[in-house]
Amino acid sequence: MVAQTPLASRKYIDSLPFFVTDIGDANGTLFGQATTPLHVAHSRGSIVGFSGTLNGTLTTGTLTLQATINGSLCPAFNSSTALVHLYNNGSYFMQPGRKANYTFAAGDKIGLIWNKTATVDPTTRDGNFQLVVLYEGVQL
Repeated sequence: MVAQTPLASRKYIDSLPFFVTDIGDANGTLFGQATTPLHVAHSRGSIVGFSGTLNGTLTTGTLTLQATINGSLCPAFNSSTALVHLYNNGSYFMQPGRKANYTFAAGDKIGLIWNKTATVDPTTRDGNFQLVVLYEGVQL
């Protein structure tokens, strides 16, 4: 009889969608569902990545997207701020996170907000964004 060693991950990875219609010239919250701006974690885990797209480029202004856990900004993905990504003259971005910086517990509320710098134009851009999470409390 041959022994086999399990090599695949036994943890569950998922993508939490967020969206906004007609991103305005003001700070705001992205929605996970039609009227709900948060996703509730069903087990402990961590945010491990981000991707997003706008349906066109911004001609002026910058959008800074930031993940939140229970309303508090997450630590940095890539610098000393809670920055997930800046949108200015680009329409798509993907970025990995650092697992240890973004941990959450079962029942925590995960969200995504944006802050704007300067005048954002046009204000008719739609955005679709995803936070990639690794649920460590789920064993497959």
